[in-house]
Amino acid sequence: MGGNLKDFTVLDAFDSLFLNGKANQEAQNPSKYLLYQDPMAGTFDREVVESGVGTGAYYEKLKKMMEICQENSPEYVTLFAYYEKLAAVLTYKADLGVHIKIF
Repeated sequence: MGGNLKDFTVLDAFDSLFLNGKANQEAQNPSKYLLYQDPMAGTFDREVVESGVGTGAYYEKLKKMMEICQENSPEYVTLFAYYEKLAAVLTYKADLGVHIKIF
């Protein structure tokens, strides 16, 4: 339909945060629960800390990848722009609860 298949496969990375590049066979969805969790409650903060993944850097890289996807697949620029915004929010929100509790 005019898009680049590789651009669409990049979308899998949103939920491969804790999988170290492995396929997401268990349908984990950290992008969803990290976005919607209350940072003051910290329901999923333990997973962020124990994983040792730099969530901010991970989602910042993904944000840049979404910018590239917009250039590669102009027919789907709106879709990739949406995911770029999601990555931008998760860059700061994914580990916000961890940082709040440090202070």
